[in-house]
Amino acid sequence: MCTICTPAYNAQVNEPLTLRERNRRDAWLAIHDAAADLALKHGVALTTVEMIAERAGVSRRTFFNYFASKEDAILGVQEPAIPEEALAEFRSDRSASLLERTVQLMAAVMRSTTPEPAILQRRSELVEALPELHRRMRRLALSAEEALEPILREELAAKVDGDEEVQALLMLAGTILRFAYRRDPRAVSCDD
Repeated sequence: MCTICTPAYNAQVNEPLTLRERNRRDAWLAIHDAAADLALKHGVALTTVEMIAERAGVSRRTFFNYFASKEDAILGVQEPAIPEEALAEFRSDRSASLLERTVQLMAAVMRSTTPEPAILQRRSELVEALPELHRRMRRLALSAEEALEPILREELAAKVDGDEEVQALLMLAGTILRFAYRRDPRAVSCDD
């Protein structure tokens, strides 16, 4: 879990955040809040990084220390990562089907894009209000699929049709998660 935005405690060690971690979380949230508010008011195209940085009270350089683009700041997302715990569970849990394990791993990777789970509902509202953000959300999902592809190839290395099965698993898992997200944006944030 990202320590930038963990609500009040560092979940990994169950200790209060350090002053530095709180300051990073607060800066991240200030930038995201400014970006979202400005985009809702002016639209994505007319919202600039300079406007966001000024509203958040940070420099342009600081903005890019937290977010790769204004779209990422508006949505409150970062590039997907594969959480070690989720990967270990994927590899060790043989009681579930490969599809189920793939969905769970992909959900964990998608959760990694949002270090602050409380903003998931807001993100859904932003995407609905600003349809041009759909493209960025699709790119995040594709990045998650690309990150999982080598893991699934390794899992299916002995299979003759492994490449086709990898693609099928990724497509199915992505479809399941999109369906769950459309029904309830918080669904992807749950470990269940």
